[in-house]
Amino acid sequence: MTELTTCDSTSTHYDKHYKNYYVYNNVFYCLTFPKEWASSHLPNSGPSECELCQKVGFWNGAFIGYCVKCADIYNFERGMGFIDIGEENIYENYYIKQKKEKNPIKIDKNTFMEKSAFSTYLKNVNPDDIGNKEICDSLELISKKVEIILAEKERKLKEVLRKTLYGEEEKEESHTVSTSV
Repeated sequence: MTELTTCDSTSTHYDKHYKNYYVYNNVFYCLTFPKEWASSHLPNSGPSECELCQKVGFWNGAFIGYCVKCADIYNFERGMGFIDIGEENIYENYYIKQKKEKNPIKIDKNTFMEKSAFSTYLKNVNPDDIGNKEICDSLELISKKVEIILAEKERKLKEVLRKTLYGEEEKEESHTVSTSV
């Protein structure tokens, strides 16, 4: 059985700056993430086995919640599922097991809010108090992502304006092969 360790300033194994999470099976978890969940992930779910959880379920290097795919596996009893870094799926009219069930269960907004990670174990938790920004700064990642999205939107807008105002099409390289005999 793996030992559950809380990283705090009294721990000799971790630096005092690493006090905002606990470690289980070499994964950093937000201090408020239920320890019974950390020790009972189903196969192919959670931070060690799910690629999407690894991409969207962490904040400042600490696991804060399951991705929407894994939340579905747990019938949304462990949160509504994250869809991006720090963004939980809280959209109305999401259907449980919508991809496989013939008669999916509709979840209303109140149920969403009751089961949301931000309404339960992350309620009143300051994002700066989660994990360690030296490991990963989530706000910095989001800022970079926004910059990329805005740059792409600007490029597309310029392209539309160029086409609209000047009738110019984006020039594509022609790939003609010349043959001489």
